[in-house]
Amino acid sequence: MKKLRLLILVLCVTLTAGATDHQKTAAMSDAAAKPDADSLLRLGRKFVRTNPDTAIIVFNDAIQLTDSNSLTRAAIYRQMSNAYSFKEDFLQAVDINTRAISIRNQNSMDSANMAEMAVLYYNNAINYQNSSNYLAAIRSVEQAFPLFEKTENDYFLSIAYDLAATLCQKVGSTYLAQRYALNELALCEKMGDTIGISYTYDLLAAICETTGQFSQQLIWQKKSLELRIMMDDIVRVAQSYNNIGNTYVNEAQGILVNSPSGINVNPKGYNENQKRANQKSDTALMYLKEALRLKMGFNEAQARQTEFTVSETFETKKYWRQNLLVGTLNNIALAYNGINADSCAFYGWKAAEYYKLLHDDYGYVSALITICDGGGKKGLRGRSQKDMIEEIIRISDKNANASFVHLKQIAYTKLAIIYYDNGDYKNAYLFYRESFRLKDSLTNESSIRELALMESRYEFDKQHTTDSINHYHETLRIETEHQNELLRNKVHTRVMLSIAILFILIGVIMFFFYKTTKENEENKLRNKALETERSLLRTQMNPHFIFNALNSVQSFIVSNNAQDAVRFLSKFAKLMRMILNNSMVQSVTLSNEMQSLGLYLDLERARFGNKFDYKIDIDDSVEEDLVSVPPMLVQPFIENAIIHGLMHKTTDDGLITIKINENDENSLICQITDNGVGRKAAAELEKNNERKHKSVGMQLTRDRLRDLNSEANAQMSCTITDLEDEAGNALGTQVTIIIPIVGESNEA
Repeated sequence: MKKLRLLILVLCVTLTAGATDHQKTAAMSDAAAKPDADSLLRLGRKFVRTNPDTAIIVFNDAIQLTDSNSLTRAAIYRQMSNAYSFKEDFLQAVDINTRAISIRNQNSMDSANMAEMAVLYYNNAINYQNSSNYLAAIRSVEQAFPLFEKTENDYFLSIAYDLAATLCQKVGSTYLAQRYALNELALCEKMGDTIGISYTYDLLAAICETTGQFSQQLIWQKKSLELRIMMDDIVRVAQSYNNIGNTYVNEAQGILVNSPSGINVNPKGYNENQKRANQKSDTALMYLKEALRLKMGFNEAQARQTEFTVSETFETKKYWRQNLLVGTLNNIALAYNGINADSCAFYGWKAAEYYKLLHDDYGYVSALITICDGGGKKGLRGRSQKDMIEEIIRISDKNANASFVHLKQIAYTKLAIIYYDNGDYKNAYLFYRESFRLKDSLTNESSIRELALMESRYEFDKQHTTDSINHYHETLRIETEHQNELLRNKVHTRVMLSIAILFILIGVIMFFFYKTTKENEENKLRNKALETERSLLRTQMNPHFIFNALNSVQSFIVSNNAQDAVRFLSKFAKLMRMILNNSMVQSVTLSNEMQSLGLYLDLERARFGNKFDYKIDIDDSVEEDLVSVPPMLVQPFIENAIIHGLMHKTTDDGLITIKINENDENSLICQITDNGVGRKAAAELEKNNERKHKSVGMQLTRDRLRDLNSEANAQMSCTITDLEDEAGNALGTQVTIIIPIVGESNEA
């Protein structure tokens, strides 16, 4: 009965899998003659790629014929996992692969078993990558490293390093990505794998591109080019020329984007930047045109080595030469933008023509935008710029793909400018408004992606940091035990000398114990103060403030307000530098502290759209440059006043007043007054707010004041007063802090 079931199964398999007549006959013969696990494994492997559903059925039958911990079952699980991968059920593939790993862990760790386990971990990494779980993919491929090393399989180890570098690049761990890529490079050099070396150079260049290190990126790309010229690999030489040209184009665009034109800079400074950008573009054109020349000489077989490795549509088969050349043509048009309008239009239209043949709407729209930007009126070929932009919008509307949103936003902006120049202010306003709406949606989407990336990077770095700390603690424990052993031997030797020396030794030990105890107490106080300072630093410029500040910079840039963006970023950088400098000292001058507070308030005013103003009033009797205070003691209360007091006001007349007077020779009185809604109203408004602002800065400041009281034997304090009028209506809040004077400043 069982043999009959297998025969029927084989018949169904061969009819649906598209196998050859010879394969069908051999499969049926094997399964009917040997209905065991090995024959079913061989049968299932024939259909993993062509008919994975049938392969899974065969593998399930094979599993029933194996022991729970047999290596045959592990081999079946591996092939079944491959079948699920071809079905794109990646999580199920991981689950099946993990079962195979579990079985192999329970068997002897010979070379063959370790090699199989390494492949299983690598396959899991691929499946995790395909399901976008990059952190799990990294952890899985890292488990394959030691197994490939023990089996001395340098080739597969280099492939594993390549995957790890690519994954680390995706999660933003640039350092690890570079480290793994360099490991791959070392292995390729050891094996003499020149093709692998050239591809590793390209990988290192791509990692540099993610951080904007164009100079280093060019170094790796030119190394790759030299190697490919030496190998006389004309196909990959053309790829290198194209890659280098693209990098020079990116460098030129980066120079213009970062150009300080319009911000109190003389025309000469701007012209210098334009000149540098033009030089980069000229170099880019040299490499791109050489890439184009080489590609134009390719036959179809050579073209398919570069352009058709993933998929082949009808268009790419029919227009293979156009698909080979279109990317380079478009890049040349971009390089000519701003240099030569006629050439920009010529190459732009040629790229647009090819994109249209290939039914590549995104490429076609991108080429039209390049023509509108740099092709000049002559380059429009008799069409009006308005007509071309409307065509861009029509094509973008036709495509639901999110990648077209950015192109449509650019088109709306250009159309609004055309209407404005023609005096049609109503339509100009409508298209500007639509452009800003799309820009906001892109900004929000980008922020969400960046936040997710930051979270992934944090989790990944935290795991690696934990591993490093554990290793450090283990090393420290071993060293401590060794030192303790030496100390015990030394004490024992001294005790054996004589009774007289023993008494002296006891006295020395007692004195040492007393001194050590006293030093330990002092160290505890210092450590506590240091930890409080560090916690305060982390709290003061918390990730929310940094994130919001950078969003504000992005908003200024998006709205073409480059001047405000640069000013904002300059103040932000200066504040960060001051905070980092002050975090390393116990005290700063009062003038230094007030300067950092002023920068912080300026940034908060800009971030909240000038919703409030501030005033700092220091009594003439206080010598700001001579009096020293603990750094960052007042900022948490100002932040609290802004978030909980002023931001709930419905009007834009918020005011924060900081007044400092001399209390006595050891302290100052600092009063922080705001005209916000008051603590009661703020608490009521925030009661149902799920994202409540947790201000731990005030508690940390109280802790610091308490520690300073203990050290200076003084009475430092902090009191909060609700301000009300005669009718009991809230007028704001006043915080009074007694700030200790800590002597001369020790700032750097």
